Amino acid sequence: MNVHQYSDQIELSSYCVLSGSVIDTAGHAVPGALVQLQAVNSDFRLHAVCDARGRYRFFSIHGCGPYTVSANVEGGRPEAIGTVKLSHNVNCIFNIQLPADSQC
Repeated sequence: MNVHQYSDQIELSSYCVLSGSVIDTAGHAVPGALVQLQAVNSDFRLHAVCDARGRYRFFSIHGCGPYTVSANVEGGRPEAIGTVKLSHNVNCIFNIQLPADSQC
């Protein structure tokens, strides 16, 4: 299994997995945070809700092109976190830290 971590851009493959954790500015997990994967060139989007440990996972992502990753907590504003580009067969980890002003 190939796992790569990037700071602001991830290259994914057809039928890959994107996972990670959402934390607050103190480094604590943010359970229930909503993570969105939005295709840049279309209306296609996926959503995942973080578990009790602040972890999220998108399974079987397929298709080419760039995606924007964003996250927020209930009542908070969505924060664009980075760009994901589908390319080679890899499983990627993308951890997200929400800015203080995006949290409720």
